[in-house]
Order: sequence, then structure tokens, then C-alpha cells
Amino acid sequence: MGDHAVTIARKSEGVTEYRDIIDELHMDELVRMTDMIVNDVITILNTRNTAFVKDIFDLALAIEEKAQGISAKIIEEMMHKTDVIVVATNLIVILTAIERLAGYSTNIAEAVVFIVDGRILKHKKKNFDSIAGSSASPVIPEDEPGPDLKEEPTSEATPSEG
Repeated sequence: MGDHAVTIARKSEGVTEYRDIIDELHMDELVRMTDMIVNDVITILNTRNTAFVKDIFDLALAIEEKAQGISAKIIEEMMHKTDVIVVATNLIVILTAIERLAGYSTNIAEAVVFIVDGRILKHKKKNFDSIAGSSASPVIPEDEPGPDLKEEPTSEATPSEG
């Protein structure tokens, strides 16, 4: 995450004089959302409170959607105004780094849920809509079994020879 933050800082130097474009694209809102998700992940790391993991997944999805919308606007501008290609490229690199920060945040949240609750959420983030809407509600469905570490692996039958 630190490497992506450095990338954002370095690329931001090349876009500071284009404040009007940044404002028009609502990049500040995306940056605030990213700040929130990183702070939320730090909080669940410190508290081990998995009740708010759904909020992190929801925010990551919102960040991804917003970043993709902004990228589409930037690419459209690049097609019409060749003089913005350098700044537009820097903005796209920044957007990609922001999306990665959101992605890493969900990975960390998944790891905390596994450590605290013994449940694997990988590839199940999108199913969180079916879970009770309150952020105080548990984010893991009760009908989903956690790993049983004492269970012996089952041996698979080997094909018969002959």
C-alpha cells in the first residue's frame, strides 16, 4: 500500500497545475473515500471487529465504480484534446493506484475475518447484499461453515488399473 501511496504522491506533482480538471472530475471525493477505507481497515486490524467488514467491501466497490467513471471521462478527453495526454496519463496512473489501495483494503479485511472468525470470504464479497443491512450486524452468514481444522482430508479413489 505504501508503494501505491508513493506513486500517487509522485504523479500528483505532475497534475497540480490542472486543478480545474481535478475539480471537474471530482477526484477529491475519490481521495476522501480512499482515505476512509484505509482508516477503516486500520481500525478493524486494531480492534478485530469484523462487523464492519461489509462497509469496507461496499466502499471498495464504490471506489472502483467511481474510478472507472473518472477513467472513462479522462480517456474521452484524451481523444478530443491531445494537449492533455500527459496530465491525463498521470491521472489514470493515480486512479489505478487508488483502485489498488481499495483492493488491498478488502484483502486485509478478508484476512482479519479469517483470523478472527475462521471464515473465508474470498470471492464472496459480492454476496454481501443478502446480509442484513445494518453495519452492526454480523457480516458473515451463519449458514456458511468455517474451516474444521481437525477434520482429516478425504482420500480420493485411485483409478483401477487394467
